[in-house]
Amino acid sequence: MLGEFNDKNYSAELVNKSDLTVIVKALDKKTSKVTQSFGLAPKGRTKVYISKDETVYFENENKVDVKVDVILSKGVEGMRYIDNK
Repeated sequence: MLGEFNDKNYSAELVNKSDLTVIVKALDKKTSKVTQSFGLAPKGRTKVYISKDETVYFENENKVDVKVDVILSKGVEGMRYIDNK
């Protein structure tokens, strides 16, 4: 999860280090509605722009662990891991 307590817009470069697709979703902090959603391809790289009103979640629907590197444009408060098993 990215940006849980963040109060400024920022960007993040996402690098999927695994051989599996990872789902990336941005949700509005107030309504919990999805504002952005895409699959980050295996070994894929993308830059995403995130509003101060969004929290980003990574969903791993695979049966094995995946690794995603996140390079932030600036310090972002509220980055943590959630295990939904």
